[in-house]
Amino acid sequence: MPASPSKENATSTAGTSGGNGNTAGLVVCVADLLAHAGAVKVAVALNESSFAAAGSDGLITLWKDAYVENQKRNEALHSLMSRYIPAEEDLLY
Repeated sequence: MPASPSKENATSTAGTSGGNGNTAGLVVCVADLLAHAGAVKVAVALNESSFAAAGSDGLITLWKDAYVENQKRNEALHSLMSRYIPAEEDLLY
């Protein structure tokens, strides 16, 4: 099962810019791409919260930010619920 990027397995090199405060071009590992059996050969950003990775195992895996996807699902569920379930103040007792 693919692992999603998370804070638990994040490795950051932030703050290691030689003391001058310049972090331009800084590369930060945010997760291990555990769905691939071998090395990741190519990674392409699809948008701000997803990318595709091609591995030496011949697989192309689409990765999404779990936090962003959960937020989208919660907003969609809230929208559906607000249409079909009356608000507390609208209930007749």
